[in-house]
Amino acid sequence: MRITLAAVPIFMLLLSPQAYAVTQAQAGKIASNYLSSLPPADVSYEATKTVVGDLDGDGKPEIVVQTALLGPTYWSYRLDVFVDRGKGYAHAGSGDLWGEVQSIAIDKDVVVVKSKMPGPNDPRCCPTLDKTYRYRWQGGKVVGLK
Repeated sequence: MRITLAAVPIFMLLLSPQAYAVTQAQAGKIASNYLSSLPPADVSYEATKTVVGDLDGDGKPEIVVQTALLGPTYWSYRLDVFVDRGKGYAHAGSGDLWGEVQSIAIDKDVVVVKSKMPGPNDPRCCPTLDKTYRYRWQGGKVVGLK
């Protein structure tokens, strides 16, 4: 078998992590398209934070989204994970988030969420306690770490 030099860069590109790259803008659009496809409910959905990283070590990035569930008199947050299984990104799982989420990041294969939680004398509007939660994408589920 004879390989020409012109074929080598294409082959290397197919194996490189950049071949699987997804931008923040693309990730946000994927999340928004999914949320807009959900059936009508008592809440509306909004993708508020999006991060991209390889959570399962397969060399392909997953998309992690903080989704706000906005009700008539309340809101809550959840963590949504989108995975590319060869046919584009699809929603693969969710987990609950706690408190007023300040930031979401991926550290290796762990999703790190920093939140503000209410202290003993805090009014409902204004939590002051810093709390960090860690989650792992494991077996197709969002799993909280202790």
